[in-house]
Amino acid sequence: MDEKYIKHIIRYFLNNVAPPLVIFIIVLLLCVLLHQLPYFGSIFDIGTISVAVAFALLFFTYAIINDSVSEKKKTFIEKKIEKLYASLISNKNLMQLTHENFNQIKTYQHLASYDLKPLLKEYIELFDNEAKNVSTEHGEALSLKHINPEFQEKIRAQIREDYDSLVEKLYDIHK
Repeated sequence: MDEKYIKHIIRYFLNNVAPPLVIFIIVLLLCVLLHQLPYFGSIFDIGTISVAVAFALLFFTYAIINDSVSEKKKTFIEKKIEKLYASLISNKNLMQLTHENFNQIKTYQHLASYDLKPLLKEYIELFDNEAKNVSTEHGEALSLKHINPEFQEKIRAQIREDYDSLVEKLYDIHK
């Protein structure tokens, strides 16, 4: 097997399987302790048991909150990729956009990274100006006639960098 795959399996086990297993073992030990309590006599009093139960509940609460936060991060990153970056990545040359893709990019431009926002704003302005000068049918693609090749390369590189970063973050969450 591939070494990277094995490392991924180990990380998955330690991050996703081991914590619930540890919680289960702690709860099981707590149950056994409570069951055996009459045999121990006065060694364990109600205060000790209350503290143990409080720590177990605290641990469960932490695990649930941690899972919830990870799930929300994952959902937000997936939304960014789906709503904005998919439209930008699928447009290989950045020179043509349909009205639907253009409207989607305009609508979700707030999801862009800090570095991409000014470039995206300029890109949208270029298409807006071109749309005012050319009348197209609703299904037709709108083409930019004049776009600076340096700008095109700069925005393409930033889109790719942001996309790769989002995919890496998504992978890290799934670890």
